[in-house]
Amino acid sequence: MSRYTLPCLLLFLPCALTLLSSVDVGEFRLQLDNGIFNITHKRDQYARSLLASPAGGDPLITAEQVHTDWSDHDGMFSHKEKLKDSCLSLTELALTEQGLSGNLCNHTMTLTWRVIDFRQLSLSATISDPSAYNRVTIKLESPSDEVIIGLGAQYSRFNLKGSRFLAMSTEQGVGRGLQPITAVLNRVHHGAGGDFQTTYTYAGHYITSRLQSVMLTTEQPAWFDFGTFDENQTSIQIASSSLEMSVFWGDNPTSLVEAATSVTGRMKPLPRWLTSGAVLGLEGGQKAVSAVLDQIQTFDADLPISALWLQDWTGEREFVDKLPLNHSYIDRVGLWWNWEIDESYAGFQDWIKQLRDEKGIRMMTYINPMLTDVKAQGKANFTRNFFQEAKALDYLVKDLDGQVVMPYGSGLINLIDPKAVEWAKQSIKTQMLDTGVVGWMNDFGEAMPINAQLPAGTGALEFHNQYPTLWARAAREAIQEAGLEGEAMFFSRSRGLKGPSYTPLYWNGDQLPTFDSKDGLKSSVTAMLSGGVSGMAMTHSDTGGYTAVHFPGATYDRSEELLNRWCEVSAFTAIYRTHIGTLPSSLQVYSNNATLTQFAKFAKVYASWGALREELMVEAALMGTPLARAMFFHFPDVAEAWTVEDQWMLGPELLIAPVMDSDVTVRRLWLPPTNKTWRHLWTGQEVAGGQYYSVNASVGEPPVFTQQSVLVDLFLAELRMRKVIA
Repeated sequence: MSRYTLPCLLLFLPCALTLLSSVDVGEFRLQLDNGIFNITHKRDQYARSLLASPAGGDPLITAEQVHTDWSDHDGMFSHKEKLKDSCLSLTELALTEQGLSGNLCNHTMTLTWRVIDFRQLSLSATISDPSAYNRVTIKLESPSDEVIIGLGAQYSRFNLKGSRFLAMSTEQGVGRGLQPITAVLNRVHHGAGGDFQTTYTYAGHYITSRLQSVMLTTEQPAWFDFGTFDENQTSIQIASSSLEMSVFWGDNPTSLVEAATSVTGRMKPLPRWLTSGAVLGLEGGQKAVSAVLDQIQTFDADLPISALWLQDWTGEREFVDKLPLNHSYIDRVGLWWNWEIDESYAGFQDWIKQLRDEKGIRMMTYINPMLTDVKAQGKANFTRNFFQEAKALDYLVKDLDGQVVMPYGSGLINLIDPKAVEWAKQSIKTQMLDTGVVGWMNDFGEAMPINAQLPAGTGALEFHNQYPTLWARAAREAIQEAGLEGEAMFFSRSRGLKGPSYTPLYWNGDQLPTFDSKDGLKSSVTAMLSGGVSGMAMTHSDTGGYTAVHFPGATYDRSEELLNRWCEVSAFTAIYRTHIGTLPSSLQVYSNNATLTQFAKFAKVYASWGALREELMVEAALMGTPLARAMFFHFPDVAEAWTVEDQWMLGPELLIAPVMDSDVTVRRLWLPPTNKTWRHLWTGQEVAGGQYYSVNASVGEPPVFTQQSVLVDLFLAELRMRKVIA
């Protein structure tokens, strides 16, 4: 290390410090060369940059004072900004054993570090006067051709390069850029249409095709600009006067994800009962559900069914939302958010036991952290009013004026209050787990308002992004306290940074019943693959989509082709689950013999790769790697692997390339180069890798290619036993 001294007072440093050109911290090396800050690693012989300030002379750190007005409505957040002051100059940089320091417009900027292990270096940037600025930006070198993947579940864009994103947990929106629905809902429903960047998940983390990876380790909202201002830069601006982040080292994507998930936590294997077959989403009361179940099992007695998922166990509630001029645009069936069994499911506990004992079928239900006042809203029959109970106990979130906040017209459980958390956990145990329910949708989590009453020292913006994790933690602790860890589970759509520590399973939320990449089938796959980079190892979607919408001039509802193609996608995700959707009148998997045949076939396909799935879930628990892996996980040295976004791997020998467009019967896909040929699942044809290849892709035969391995051989043997293939 070269050493030199400069007048320390000019550098805003304590005297008697030796200035350096490089510092070795564990296996990381931090360098300052002609004003360029760079981090390298011993295992790369210090030859590869893990993080570097821009080469064009732009400063590593800048700061702003911004007045921000946040507004929210039912989980959708927007903000207006007014720039009051900024500092875009960082001078007199000096590197010492203690940190990197510089003059930020007459304030001292200090960047310090701490080694977590050989893979992770923690960085902390602070300003000597925290009141001077309320946003800090770090600018990093990023070549224009770099591919960037991450930021949790991103629905519309796989490669984030060239776009700007707000990292914040919100409602994802309906349409998200698909027109005309997005424009209509954004105009008349408080921004409910969303846009390309809105997501349920907060995860300020990404990896790049240069095997760089950084993560914000606090949870204030942050803006990630991947080259919209300068195509050779990435800038990360956080809504705080300080910045906490980690830099990761890895020699491949798997090792980078392993390092990142040491922070987020890792997901554990799902219960075997859940992954043995299809999860049937049904509703309408016990009589109606039983009739559909009998219809399905009569049609195909060999169709594997693991569970019934009844979101309406608390009762159905009809809504008709209106556009201006009183045009009905969505006539939907909703739910009573009141955690007790509805009269339409009388004898629920006995029925659960009967299904389990006689058919091997488990029961799953639904809750979210909001409670509806059933008396005020006119529910005909109820025993307990959970809203009024929570309100009387002061367990609901209040605004700054002391009034209960009412997102979606319901009270939100105040999960920062330990007593409220205990009450929620006890309710989960008595109302669901004690009855025999072993799974549920743990919905929402994004609607925590910014203007809420919080304990002193709790940041409202940061707590908003933490709320989904607290919601998942409460549910997980209820399971653990009931002695059902490894047996009971739930699935979530929202997440905070450490959500994977608590959430057994994710689903991609509310897609439209369309093929499109903004809010349809394609977007669910993009979300699954991007989320897998940041700890969301096990993810799935509502088969067929969820949000059916009818309004003058536009209808979004399921077609038979869409439903069939979605079955093909779902069969190769973490679980194979159906959903009624917003309109029970929409096409269902049991609507006719054709849809039932397709649904049954791919339930058997899903069940057949069970041994491989068990292996992949163990890897997820140990290393954080996702089940459904973007192509670069297994082929990181091949450029195409970083750009292919419509196919994935289930381990190194099973490639899935489903059809996600209408009227397509031939699919062009990428077969990676390997020393073995690829074998087409449906015909057995052998094809060499290292090429783009077109193959028949009729409904019922989505492109799937395999290579020989013990687990793939078991998959093929199961398919033959179930008479799916010859």
